Amino acid sequence: MLNNPKMMTVIEFYHPGKKFPSLSVTGDHCERLCRHCRGHFLKNMVDVSTPGRLRETAEDLESGSASGFLLSGGFNDKGMVPLDGYYEVLKDIKRKTDLSVNVHTGVPDEEMTDQLKETGIDMVSYDVIGSEKTIKEVYGLELKPSDIQIGYELLTSRDMDVVPHITIGLHGGDIKGEYHALDMVWDSEKLVLNTLVPSFWGESVGKEDILKVIETAVERTDADLILGCMRERGRPDTEIEAVKKGIKGIVLPSRKTREWVKERYDILEKNVCCCF
Repeated sequence: MLNNPKMMTVIEFYHPGKKFPSLSVTGDHCERLCRHCRGHFLKNMVDVSTPGRLRETAEDLESGSASGFLLSGGFNDKGMVPLDGYYEVLKDIKRKTDLSVNVHTGVPDEEMTDQLKETGIDMVSYDVIGSEKTIKEVYGLELKPSDIQIGYELLTSRDMDVVPHITIGLHGGDIKGEYHALDMVWDSEKLVLNTLVPSFWGESVGKEDILKVIETAVERTDADLILGCMRERGRPDTEIEAVKKGIKGIVLPSRKTREWVKERYDILEKNVCCCF
């Protein structure tokens, strides 16, 4: 009985969908138009490009029995999601509704972290990049990994719940700073691993590269590892091998993965963002 892995391990499957939608404070516009996205992913998000729209959207979500939302948007020239004007609305949402709120910040400064802390939001999603070359050539930003780490430490120093995100193969499908990124967030409780979606630029990330990063994450951190929503789909064999390596959750798993996991582990279904 003790050797039965199904009795010892629960794999979480996340299905955010309409219960936990993604909202964009910049609509479908992005100042950066980074090479891996070109603003494409913003088109699938709900436009809350004014604070009033965010307030109305939150009211609709609350009345529609949603559990929460992710607030994100395109980066500005400082590598930040422009949240000025939204802090008071976020504070009201947290005070007046039961919605869980996850905010994607980009690289924050002290003013942003102080303002966010006052809103009472539940979670921060934070992109971690370990290669200066990737930051410059993919995002077009004059930042270093040390700047990204400072942003991470600003958020955690305010006792905010922060879930780091690392995109494997972000540099066109090549491995650049992923292992450095792991060292930057070794103390995180949960870590989301995405992969480059090569629809617009770059090549598919090699299966062995993905699994090696996962294997190293298991060795270097105590974090619960999640395969996030921003990843190339149609790769169930990689998903299955990722679970074997130590992945604890998957956003929108393939049917083949679901069947494989179902035979071996208990499954916990969640209609929320994978950060929760």
